[in-house]
Amino acid sequence: MSSFTLLLVEDSYGDQKLVAEALKSGKRDTNLQIAGNGDEAISYLSRNGNDNAVTAPNLIILDLNLPGKGGYEILAEIKQHTALAHIPIVILTGAKVPLDGPYAPDFYLVKPDSLAKYFRVVLAVDEFGRNMLVSPGAREAHLEKLRRSVE
Repeated sequence: MSSFTLLLVEDSYGDQKLVAEALKSGKRDTNLQIAGNGDEAISYLSRNGNDNAVTAPNLIILDLNLPGKGGYEILAEIKQHTALAHIPIVILTGAKVPLDGPYAPDFYLVKPDSLAKYFRVVLAVDEFGRNMLVSPGAREAHLEKLRRSVE
């Protein structure tokens, strides 16, 4: 099993499959965990530390438009939780909307409209998470590299 775990919080089955295929195409040994809604995401994260079978994610890709508990609520809960606040969060959502609230993700992306760009974005985000795992002190440099990769 991979030592890098990515939690994808996404309700669209099509987008779930695209992320999985992008990681596969990039030959990434990523342990992809999928939560189909906000409640599943919080349940997964709250089990972390209480269940040896659950691995804390190294990166979270979060959609904002989710059934039930929405992306903003999940973002706030994670950032308020001391054991989870360090996990990098990248918003990958369908439309650019202003973030409302005191908590910000590490990066915000609108889902690309082409398959090639979607794969490129997913692989760049995965690399960002891996870089943060290796050298979290270089966050700004990793963000800049991500910015350049998704332009």
